Amino acid sequence: MLSPHVFWRSTRWPGEGWTRSAAVGDLTDIPRFTVAEPDRRHAWTYRLAASVDRRTYPVLSVTYRAHGFPPDPVGFLLWLDDGRGPAYSDWTPISAADIVDDGEAHTLRRDLRDHSQGEWIKAVGIAIRSGDQTPAWLELVDLRFEADSPGTAPEVGESVSVRVLDDDGETVAGATVTIDAERANWVRTQHTKEDGAVTLSPLVTASGQHMLRVAKSGHVTVEVTGIMAADGPFHVVLPRGTMYGGQVVDAAGQPLPGVAVEVQVRHESVRSWRPMPTLFTDAQGRWRTPVLSEKGIGLELRFSHPDVQDPMYMRQLSAAQLAEGEFRIELAGTELDVHRAAQLGMLEWLRAALSRDPSLVSRQKERLTLLQTAAQFDRPDIIDVLVDHGADLTDMGPGSTPLHRAVEFGSLAAARRLWSAAPIPTSATALTRRPCTTRSGRTRTGCVQPRSSWRPSTSSSNLAPTWTPATAAWGPHWIML
Repeated sequence: MLSPHVFWRSTRWPGEGWTRSAAVGDLTDIPRFTVAEPDRRHAWTYRLAASVDRRTYPVLSVTYRAHGFPPDPVGFLLWLDDGRGPAYSDWTPISAADIVDDGEAHTLRRDLRDHSQGEWIKAVGIAIRSGDQTPAWLELVDLRFEADSPGTAPEVGESVSVRVLDDDGETVAGATVTIDAERANWVRTQHTKEDGAVTLSPLVTASGQHMLRVAKSGHVTVEVTGIMAADGPFHVVLPRGTMYGGQVVDAAGQPLPGVAVEVQVRHESVRSWRPMPTLFTDAQGRWRTPVLSEKGIGLELRFSHPDVQDPMYMRQLSAAQLAEGEFRIELAGTELDVHRAAQLGMLEWLRAALSRDPSLVSRQKERLTLLQTAAQFDRPDIIDVLVDHGADLTDMGPGSTPLHRAVEFGSLAAARRLWSAAPIPTSATALTRRPCTTRSGRTRTGCVQPRSSWRPSTSSSNLAPTWTPATAAWGPHWIML
C-alpha cells in the first residue's frame, strides 16, 4: 500500500492545455491533487524507491474522491511506468472517464496481467484535467498493489544500521528513522539513541532495495533511496532548517488566495536546484514551506494564478528574506472580486468583504448573482454567508434561480443547502414576497414562505408527488431533492 506521505513531483509533459496553477496538498493524511485553472491539466509523478513486481502483486486497487472534472473527460488519470518513461510505457490502467466526481469515495480495481508492459512497476503518475468548475481535485485515499490470493507473510530481512549526524558532524539523538516509508504496511520505525545510532529490521522486498527517511523537528527531512542492507552501516546527514513563507497580495493590496507558489532551493553541497512541492496561498494570501535548509545559498520562487497569463519569478532570494514569513509580493492583474472569492470558496475573505461593504451581496458579474455563482461551483458554506447577509433567494438573474443553476451544473451540496434555506419557485411571481429577519438580525425583502406552509399538489395525476404554495391560487410543480 503506497503511503500518503511521499513526494509527488510536479510534471509538465509536452502538449496543450497544461497549467502551473496546480498543487498537491496534504488533507488529513490524504494527498489532494488540485488544478485551479479552468479547462487545464496537470500531472504529478512518484518514482518508487523499491519497484513492485507485478507478477507477485498483479492487482491494482485505487480508492479516491474527486470533484470538478469535465463532463466528458478524455485521456488517462493514472499511469504506470515500467522503466521506459511516458513516451514508451503506455500503461494507463485508469482513464479519466472511469472517475465519478461526486466527492464521495469510490474504488477501482484493475488486473495488471491484462497489459503487456514490463514485469516491474517503477513509477506512478496522476494527471487531472479541470472542467468549467474550478478547482478540480482528486483525493488519493488509497493506492495499493495486491496479490491474487493471500500468500505467506513477507520475511524479515537483514538488519540495517544507521547513524544520524547534523550538518556540523554532531550526533542527532531522538531522530525518527523509517525504512521503506513509501509502503504504508511495510514500515519499520525506530528513534536514534544518544550516539545517533539505530538498527532496523526491514521486510524483504522483491528488488532487495530499501529506502530510508530520517526526520526530526527543526531539521530537514532526508530520504535515501536504493540502499542494500549489505552495504551498511549508513551515515545520514540531517541538516538544521527552518520554514520559509510570505504573503501574496493583489493590485489593491488585498490578500490573494489560490496562488500556486513553487519553491526551489539550492544547497551548498548541491550544484542544481532542488524542486519542492507546489503550495497554494490560503485565505489570507499566506504560504509556508516545509522545513528547508538554513544553509541554502539561494531560493527561487515562482507565482502562478489563473488570472495571470505568465508566472512571476523571484530569483536568488536569501534565506533571511523569507525566514520570518513576512515577505510580501504583489501579483499585478489579480484583484480578487467577490464572485471569484465565491467561486474559489474563500469563506473568510468573502465574509470580511461583506462586513466592510454589505452592498457587495447584490454585486452581479455577467448578469450572474453571487448566489448563482456559489450554486454553480457547489459552495454550500458560501451560500450560508450570502443568505445571512441578505442575498435574495428568488433573484432570477439571467433567467434561472440559484437552485436551478445548482441542479444544472450538478452541484448537489449547494442544491440541498438552497432547498433547506427555502424552496425556490420557477417564477418569481409564484410566491408572496414578504420581509424576514436573517440569523445576523438583518431585515431583507423577498423572503419565501417556510416549508410548513406548503402542501402536496393534485393538479396533475400524471406527475410524481410535487409541491405548490398553499396560499397561491396556482403554482408550478416542484422537484423534491
